[in-house]
Amino acid sequence: MDHYPHPTIDTFLTSINRYSSIRADELYKKGKRTGWSEIIGYPIGKFIYTYFWRLGFLDGPAGFVYSFMMSFHSFLVRSKLYVHQVA
Repeated sequence: MDHYPHPTIDTFLTSINRYSSIRADELYKKGKRTGWSEIIGYPIGKFIYTYFWRLGFLDGPAGFVYSFMMSFHSFLVRSKLYVHQVA
């Protein structure tokens, strides 16, 4: 079964921006805090998880892009959470 929820990079970025804001707001309301080590470390871990553990490398360049975008989502969530807590 083929599933294409993001037919273009533009729609993928739009989706990532929207859902990272929602997730950051959710975490902030739950009292979650973040710091620089999590802002940097969590996206690296997410990339490793998606690209290697979930076998994204088997999809070639598309797998790399997907893994990178998902790690970027993690970066945005933690960055937006950080902005909430210092604002």
